[in-house]
Amino acid sequence: MGEMASDQSDHSTGGEKGQADHDHSSHAEGEKGSSIAMGSGHEGPMTAVYLTIVNSGDQPDRLVGAMTDVAEVAEIHQTRVEGGVAHMEPVKDGLTIPAEGQVVLEPGGYHIMLIGLKKPLQPGDRFTLMLHFEHSDPINVEVEVRR
Repeated sequence: MGEMASDQSDHSTGGEKGQADHDHSSHAEGEKGSSIAMGSGHEGPMTAVYLTIVNSGDQPDRLVGAMTDVAEVAEIHQTRVEGGVAHMEPVKDGLTIPAEGQVVLEPGGYHIMLIGLKKPLQPGDRFTLMLHFEHSDPINVEVEVRR
């Protein structure tokens, strides 16, 4: 198991720090103001990224996808436990971020699954993860691999 952390990134509709038709602003954050992501199997073909997404706007938004240069595919996943066995499955319709609320992506729950890693990820490595939203512009989150 590895762990990844990323710096705080602000996100607003209508441009990197802009406005659109409604006041909507989302950003990714975690402990002490920085986004947290944890990885498993950081030397294998896949890993998971965990972070907190905060929507400071007055309208809900939906995380609909993610991408990064370090993996072939980045998918929103959820861990479900059935009969004492954990299963990870894609979240097909995206993940709603409530207005003036947050969603925590953490072990045992929602996460961004990076599939088909292009190279082994070592503690201290950094990479960019782009988060895509239904109503807001994409944001880039800086992720650091940790143990």
